[in-house]
Amino acid sequence: MNISESELQSERFLLVKAEDPDVGNNSVCNYKLSESKYFKIYVQTWKDGTMYADLLINQPLDRETLTVHNLILTAVDCGTPALSGTINITVTILDANDKSPKFDIHIYQVNVPENESLGTTCIKLKATDADEGSNAKLVHSFTLHTSEEARKRFSVDQRTGEIKVIDLLDFELSHQYELFVQANDIGYKPMTGQCKVVVKINDCNDNRSEITVTSLKSSVLEDVPIGTVIALFSVTDLVSGDNGMVNCGISDNTHFTLQQTVENYYALVTAELLDRELIPGFNITIIVKDKGIPSLSNNESVNLTLLDVNDNAPSFSHASYEIPVSENNLPGTRICSITANDPDKDQNGVVKYSI
Repeated sequence: MNISESELQSERFLLVKAEDPDVGNNSVCNYKLSESKYFKIYVQTWKDGTMYADLLINQPLDRETLTVHNLILTAVDCGTPALSGTINITVTILDANDKSPKFDIHIYQVNVPENESLGTTCIKLKATDADEGSNAKLVHSFTLHTSEEARKRFSVDQRTGEIKVIDLLDFELSHQYELFVQANDIGYKPMTGQCKVVVKINDCNDNRSEITVTSLKSSVLEDVPIGTVIALFSVTDLVSGDNGMVNCGISDNTHFTLQQTVENYYALVTAELLDRELIPGFNITIIVKDKGIPSLSNNESVNLTLLDVNDNAPSFSHASYEIPVSENNLPGTRICSITANDPDKDQNGVVKYSI
């Protein structure tokens, strides 16, 4: 006999009728069923005195618990001595779509590097259904709880449950995504199981440090004191961990130095006295380099012009001159040319002569 596990309790199924060629009390007078908590029999007598038995469901059936029930039906007469006959009844429980799909883990967690190649499988979900046939064939999909942004980055294979990367990931845009996945069977009145997949994005060293100059002097007097601030700037790196830790330096470590004011904020200051007559200007390169692997660097140039200060006296080519002059010369006769130089600039370098 084939009986669906969805059949209701007390449902009746007609059993074969026993035949006894004797008559009266020597004929069939009762039926008995071997012990079973799932089934029992109901014996009735027809108008002609013939007895028959129906098989009744005693308690709900579950194919996933017990698929086959082996029963023995016994027919007995009331003669002396009493005689009996038996028959084996094999009840096969047919599947009904009464079990929902289940994932082996309710919440999955997976780490994915932000430079993962497109099409790479992050994780393969495992869902099972205790039913059989079409009642156990599953289709995977995202639920409405999965954000549109997450759907742009990941896909789920309907058949295998594989989660794949379908768009570029960026740790700086999002550290993690939450994917809500459901598995539906395709049986009559489909049932659903759900799970959550937390995809954590691992940071890679893919961003260079940024230098932002907040204050800058393009020119200063050449006699500024040591420690004069030339520029203020900040350094930011979107990358986390060691990849985001930076070392900061400059190309000119003689005339200038860096002072860290607060975290990631620096001041470019003079380290010694400047002299426009020796070096009229500077091109200073600020260099930042992170500690990631591979290490990434960035730089920013600062141009500084020194303004002249009248700090140099005119000087003659010789400390003294001896000039021979002929007597009886005419007034206004040129007897010598003496030149003085001043290394300062513009008006500071213009020389006037007097005796």
